[in-house]
Formats: sequence, C-alpha cells, structure tokens
Amino acid sequence: MRAQRSLFWLIFLSMLSLGFSVLHNNGALHPVEDLIGRIAAPVQGLVADISAGATRTLGDMRGFSELREDNAGLDTQVDQLTAELARLRATERENESLREAVGYTLEHPELDLAAAKVIGKDSSNLLDLLIIDRGSSSGLEEGMPVVWRGGLAGRIVSVSAETARILPITSSGSAVNVVLQGEFADADGVLTAQPDGTLLMSNILETDLVEPGQFVITSGLGGTFPRGILVGQIVNVRRLASSVLKEADVRPFVRPDTLDTVQVIKAFEDG
Repeated sequence: MRAQRSLFWLIFLSMLSLGFSVLHNNGALHPVEDLIGRIAAPVQGLVADISAGATRTLGDMRGFSELREDNAGLDTQVDQLTAELARLRATERENESLREAVGYTLEHPELDLAAAKVIGKDSSNLLDLLIIDRGSSSGLEEGMPVVWRGGLAGRIVSVSAETARILPITSSGSAVNVVLQGEFADADGVLTAQPDGTLLMSNILETDLVEPGQFVITSGLGGTFPRGILVGQIVNVRRLASSVLKEADVRPFVRPDTLDTVQVIKAFEDG
C-alpha cells in the first residue's frame, strides 16, 4: 500500500514538472514569473544591500585595526621624542650650571674655586651627605666650604682620592655662624637645620633688630666660611619666653637636594 502511494506521487510530480516545462516553453507562465520576479526584487535588493554593508563593515574594521596600529606607532615615536627632549633639557641645565660656576669663579678672583658635579647621596650615620666627583687628587680637603651660584651649600666632611662628601647646611650636624646683611644690621647668630628643610637662626639678642625679609650671610667667625656668602632669608621671628634671646626661621638660598653642580672654595682669607 505504501509503495503504491509513493509510485503515485512520483508519477504526479513528474507530470506536474513536465506540465510546467511545457507551459514555460509556450510562454504561458511568463506573467506569473514576472509577478514573482517583481515580488522577489526588493528582497534581493535588501539582501544585496546587507551583503554590501557587511563587506564595508569588514573593510572598516580592517581600516580601524590599521589605524590603531599606526596610532600605536606614533605614540611610541612621541614617547621617544619626549624622552629625548627631556634628556636634552637636562643636559642644557647642567651646562648652564657649569657656565655659571665658571662665571662665579671669574667674578671672585680672590677665591680659589673648583667646580664639581654631584654624583650621589649618602644618608649613613643619620647625615644626608652629597657626593661629588672631585677629591684629594684635585686638591680638595676636609672642611672646605661649598657654594652654588654664590649661595652657601655646605662644607666637605670627608675626602677620598677622586670623591668628596659634603655636609649640606640643611642636614643635621651643620652649624653656620651668620650675620644679617646690611650696613647697620649687626645682629648675628648660629644657623642650624630644621626637619622641614628650613634653617633656624638662634642666639639672637632680644635687642637686635631682626625682621622677615632680611638676608642672612656668613659672618666669617670661626674661620670655617669666608664672610659674605649668602645663606638665606628670614621668614619669621620668635621671642623666647623667659629669655633675653630670640630666634628666627630662615629660608635657605640653596636647596642641596636639588643640586647637580657645586663649587668648592679651596682657599680664602679669613673674615
């Protein structure tokens, strides 16, 4: 029974296909085919648009990927150029400092100065020391004053053949005899370091005129430093209770932690 139905449908479909073929050859199906074509045309156009859009999207994605790669390459070049610019600026600053060191030497013929580069730091023994690239082979000795652009930076505390260590004025253990700058300002005192990087001028007599804005210079007392080197500027004055003395906060002219070059005073006349 099932075989008979299968044979029936096979014969039916064959005859139907033959009928459509005859009608197509005779042109009888052309109106129907045209109608189907008109109905299918928009769908075909939509499919074509979607396909073209997908192709463009894939092209854009490839383009974006290439742009990202190009931008990454440009970012690398910018980073390299920025690093090179920073290096050149650092070199120029160093050269400018060295030129100023030579200029300061020419302006002070009475001083025997030696220019040196700061090459490191040493924080051992609770002292923040600076290390320079000159030592006993250049004639440096312990106790020699160190300046920068005419301002006091510190003094040498130890020397090897090719290097020396400097005790900055802002380091604990430093003490500098100073006096107020000016024709009639004869107040003097001692400068020591404070934890915040400023200096403390102590042992000032209560009767001495000391005001913010006045400059402080080395007094030359004790023979450690020549007289007249700028040390800093007074920013605040305090009177001490139950004492005939007062003290002042001083902003240092030289910040030793920012130095890259210094000048060592090898010889000077006592002030």
